Amino acid sequence: MHEQRINTPQSINAPQVNAPQVNDAPNNATQDDDKTHDRNNGRNKAGKSKRPPSLIRRLCRYQAERFPLASHMPLIFAFIFGVLSFCDALSPIDANNKSNALTPTHAVVLCIIVATAFFQLRISDEFKNFETDLRHRPHRPLPRGLVTRQELGATAAALMILQGSLTALNASSALPLLLALWIYGGLMWVEFFVGDWLKTRTSLVVFMRAMIMPLIALFVLSWSDRAFSCLYSVPAIATLAFANGLILEIGRKIRTPADERTGIRTYSFLWGLKRAIHTWAASIMLSATALIFLGQLAGATVITIGRGLTLPSIVAAIAIYAILRRPAPGRGKLIAAASGLWTLVSFILLGVIRFAL
Repeated sequence: MHEQRINTPQSINAPQVNAPQVNDAPNNATQDDDKTHDRNNGRNKAGKSKRPPSLIRRLCRYQAERFPLASHMPLIFAFIFGVLSFCDALSPIDANNKSNALTPTHAVVLCIIVATAFFQLRISDEFKNFETDLRHRPHRPLPRGLVTRQELGATAAALMILQGSLTALNASSALPLLLALWIYGGLMWVEFFVGDWLKTRTSLVVFMRAMIMPLIALFVLSWSDRAFSCLYSVPAIATLAFANGLILEIGRKIRTPADERTGIRTYSFLWGLKRAIHTWAASIMLSATALIFLGQLAGATVITIGRGLTLPSIVAAIAIYAILRRPAPGRGKLIAAASGLWTLVSFILLGVIRFAL
């Protein structure tokens, strides 16, 4: 946040009068000076009355830049909908012939908790990348002073209180998994206390970051009253969440050689473009395999799942072909877009399997 500097005008001294003037005409010069002085005082008062933006406004601006809800909330909603709807599909019908889906209120509360959990991960990255951002990305909110590390840390702590309170009031049985999520998120925050050692082990870092997705999936499942009815599907659900976590994590850090920047550790730089693309494609195959397995558990055929994955598969294939054939500047964004589309469609497909039978 840049402070506004106000140039204080120099004082204007009125002309000294040594003797009464015979001329009764008004002194135009003195009146003009007085008017100028009044206008300058008005501007000074207006400038002094301006206050810096409040913390809430600055945090909202930070969120808009670093965690835009328009791109994140559809994925979060699809994630929660897919996991809970699939579990509900495998659950028995109660005596009143009603399903065991969450109430709308609980669904909204769960979306808030999961969204703030991902927001905390973003804050964690700000702390870990602070020195790099100072040198190579000073335009980002934290390096340029929009918010401070102390303010972000306090925000993350306040979100923990909010998450704990909402969980205790709506699904107290999920508190142990929320605690596990906090612990794992805290370890990610401090890079498992071996940050320097992890810098040379990129594959392990990717694995650790993607593991947050299965943990969140288990937390979401714990909100269902009939979660035990689908315990046998939990490994496959966790695998799907993990694979989609890999897709998002790797996909957001793939750049063409022309887009690589000094000091920025992308996976295309650390692994090479081809290896990064191949690893990303393997993650998509793992996600598709887990989804097909889950579909068969619910009674869907491979053809049904394949039809649902047609569009994201075509988009992913086009992105791979385009970036490998001609890695022109900006084509890394194709991989990021295909990552979001695949994740969105796969979770929605998981949730609507029950309606396709």
